[in-house]
Amino acid sequence: EGTRNLLECAKEEDIRRFIYISSLSVLGMKDHYKDNENAPYYKSGDSYIDTKIDAEKLVLEYHRNFNFPATIIRPGFVFGPRDKKLIPRILEKLDQNRFIFIGNGKNKIDVVYIDNLIDAILLAGKNPSCIGQIYNVTNDSGMALEDFIFKLTDIWHLKRPSKHVPRPVAYLVCNLLGTWATITKSKKPPYITKTKIKFLSLNLDFDVSKMRKELGYNPTVDIEEGLKRTKQWLAK
Repeated sequence: EGTRNLLECAKEEDIRRFIYISSLSVLGMKDHYKDNENAPYYKSGDSYIDTKIDAEKLVLEYHRNFNFPATIIRPGFVFGPRDKKLIPRILEKLDQNRFIFIGNGKNKIDVVYIDNLIDAILLAGKNPSCIGQIYNVTNDSGMALEDFIFKLTDIWHLKRPSKHVPRPVAYLVCNLLGTWATITKSKKPPYITKTKIKFLSLNLDFDVSKMRKELGYNPTVDIEEGLKRTKQWLAK
């Protein structure tokens, strides 16, 4: 309903462009291999994912019914300065020697550095041809999770992790911890969640060629440089 309220206010003010920041998670908590914007929605029972899907559908509905000038941007996992979740949490586990790969670590990741995401948003805001369109946005690095984690450890001078557990085991532990958290009404998230399993084990390889071809998107900050800038910010 928050999205609907924003759409209504924007419609009344007759704005020139409405950029809705969605998420690549709307395509489902499963393996992805160069999936593009035409891939179907995939509800999974996760409240974050399912409400993102509903919100996307609502934005597109406003575009169709009211000729509303909306564009949808779907970023992957965002990192960079002011990130207080993704990188800091991984660093905490690495520093405590508690980081564990789920699977072999060769799965592709869909991270996007914040400056590149902002560039994509600005491109979408300035180009009239993107009204009514959806765009996937990542760093388009083709990087595997293992390589990403090793870049983290090398830049922060931490020990590289070597522990691995199978994905089915991770899901079993996730379900048990989730049930226990519900029973105890814990306010802290479980050690392992479905979102963490998604990032750590699923192949998250998405096609961003539409954004490149139609809007000239070119991620200028690569992952290594993005991590170095993140470290500089965290050190302040």
